[in-house]
Parts: sequence; C-alpha cells; structure tokens
Amino acid sequence: MALVVPFIPTTLVSLALGAFSGGLVGLYVKTPGATRDGSVRPSPQGIGLAKDTWLVGIAAGLFVDSVSRGKL
Repeated sequence: MALVVPFIPTTLVSLALGAFSGGLVGLYVKTPGATRDGSVRPSPQGIGLAKDTWLVGIAAGLFVDSVSRGKL
C-alpha cells in the first residue's frame, strides 16, 4: 500500500518491507520444528513460514532499484 502513496520514497518502503520480512525469516529460523535438522530447508510444518521468505527478495529488489536510480 505504501508504494502507491507518491510522497513516501521507495527506499523507505523497501527498508520497512525488509525489516518486516527479516522478522518473518527470523521467526521461521527460530521456530522449533520449522526446519529440518541441520538444514534451513523447511519441514512439512514449516512450509507456511518458509513461503514468506520471498518478501526478502522483493524488498532487496526495490532497494537496489531505488538506489540505482539515485532516489535515496
């Protein structure tokens, strides 16, 4: 929603999304039983949390795009 508001910079939106998605990834990694033993691959119980990791990629893409266009 913040991306459609023209006065909020994309860099700020990407950092906020990165913080949110980083929290989700941290929750996934720290939750017992969400990953297989000795791996970051999800267990059947952790698939729902593992699917949220794509947000990290979106945040990184938005940030790199805004920095490369000089919109810091």
